[in-house]
Order: sequence, then structure tokens, then C-alpha cells
Amino acid sequence: MVKIAIKPVSNICVSQVIDKDSLLKLNMTFNYSNVYLSDPYKQVWFYNNLTVSDIQSDKRPREKKQWAWLAQYVRHFDALNDAALHADYRFATDDWGINSHTTEISWHQPIVDGWQVIPRFRYYSQDSADFYAPVFANSHKSYSAYSTDYRLAGFGAISGGIKLSKTFTEIKPLEQFKFQSGIEYYDHSASYQLGGNNSGSFADFSYYLVNASISLKF
Repeated sequence: MVKIAIKPVSNICVSQVIDKDSLLKLNMTFNYSNVYLSDPYKQVWFYNNLTVSDIQSDKRPREKKQWAWLAQYVRHFDALNDAALHADYRFATDDWGINSHTTEISWHQPIVDGWQVIPRFRYYSQDSADFYAPVFANSHKSYSAYSTDYRLAGFGAISGGIKLSKTFTEIKPLEQFKFQSGIEYYDHSASYQLGGNNSGSFADFSYYLVNASISLKF
């Protein structure tokens, strides 16, 4: 199978310094995808009177247009050891019927000897795609597109965690050595979707993630 992808991206960004301690950034992005967007490894089962009548591979539109708007606010607090508040809000919409909202707040707190602690909270909500359903009726011939991929469902997610980081510049011959480690909790639920969702808890899940990373710059 030959896959041809055309993905032009348009981006407009405006930054405004509010005062010596505050910065506001606005960003608008447009993405256009013309590519094989279906997932052939996912199967869709069609039922008729509680009996499986048809099984097909996931089928999605071949085009996708997406618009996204991002607002970022950064506030510096000199009196709190140069701490900073980061607050982001992102709204995205596409012609698949998915509207999403993302809100993220993080606090960047220097502590001692270049170490920094970053607690973070994030909330995400999206509507389901026009061609998504957990179960389909009759035959695939009744639908132009269909998918049971839970990532296209309507849901919300809450996550939060804390990260510890430090950048070392005195380790030769490296120009920079950065260490990061953290823990995060993620909770995915249909009931967290804005406006409510009665699709049930079949795709609800949660997990903890512990991570550590290093990056080297020569």
C-alpha cells in the first residue's frame, strides 16, 4: 500500500509583554491532513438483534482539517525565589466533529543549588467523532465511516504530578547535563467530559507514571 501524506501547517503567534513580570502568548494553528487515516489493525463489529452480522476494519475519512487556539500566561514572582506560574488553555476543533478543551497549570519553583520543583495539574475534555460508536448496528454498508477506537470517544481526563529537575553546566566536556524525574497520576473517564456523558464506564481507566530522564549537550 502506498501512503501519500499532505500535511500543510499554518501558524500565527502573537506575544505581548504585559509588565516586567508577566507575559501573554496567543497562538493559532491550522492543520490539514490528506492521508490514509484509518487504523487497519482495529476491527469494528456490527450487530443485528444481538448477533454479530459483520466485521470490518476501522474506516475513517481520508481528510482532516483541524483548527487550534492556544493562550499561554506566564507570571514571574521575584519574591518567591524567582518562581513562575504557567497557565495554558487550548481549544481545538476539526471537521470530524471533535471539539476539545485543555487547561494546564504548573508552578516552577527553584529551591536550592539550581534544583527546581514543578507541580502540575491538567484537565482535558473532548467530544466524540461523528463516526464513532462503541457498537454499530446492521452492516457496514449503512455507514460511510466507522470506528470504535476509544480515543475518538467523548471523554475527559484529569492528570497531575510533580517533577524535579536540575541543569548542570560544570561537568566537562559537556556543555550541559540536564536531569529530570517525576511522578504523575492520570485518570480517564467518560463522566469527566464537559456537558456530561452517558456512554458508560467501559473505557474508563487510570494509572500512575514514574519517569526519569537525562539530556546531554556537547
